[in-house]
Amino acid sequence: MHTIFFILSMLVVVIIANVLYRHYSKFPLPIYLIVFGIGLAIFPLFRNFTLDPSLFILAVIAPLLYNEAQSASRYWIGRGAINIFFSVNYIGSSDGTSRWYFVAWYF
Repeated sequence: MHTIFFILSMLVVVIIANVLYRHYSKFPLPIYLIVFGIGLAIFPLFRNFTLDPSLFILAVIAPLLYNEAQSASRYWIGRGAINIFFSVNYIGSSDGTSRWYFVAWYF
């Protein structure tokens, strides 16, 4: 229950910061988020709180990855994957044996 309350309070803080930014855009949004985050950290209920890493991945990282995936181009994703694959297989080995791995795997 403590974790759910913490996540909901973080969500409320983000919403309040966004609303304040829309009305008073004198400062950038990250400044509002940092100030409210410091305020949330000072709140005595959350001083000794530890967040489970798997919950952090579920609540923070997964929505960020989903948002990035919505705006990603298939062309650039494929190009990046091909570049990584060739870099690892062609240049990856110091003795030069892995550079022919792709040729052997492909044919």
